[in-house]
Amino acid sequence: MLIYLLCSSLPWLTSDHEKLSSSSILERKVNTTIKVLCNGIPVEFASVLIYTCSLVFSEDPDYEHLCSLL
Repeated sequence: MLIYLLCSSLPWLTSDHEKLSSSSILERKVNTTIKVLCNGIPVEFASVLIYTCSLVFSEDPDYEHLCSLL
């Protein structure tokens, strides 16, 4: 959500006249790298995303580490 607010767009969002199928949207989401997603915004967003993506579902985040990234 924060990346969308900063960039006003996301790679899988399209204009109203261009409708994508759910599978096309999923494919774009899966294939979009963090580097591409965070292009043009502060590097700290990429650092937080890299860390959170490395967590397994049952793992609690290290909030002190997250704060240190910011």
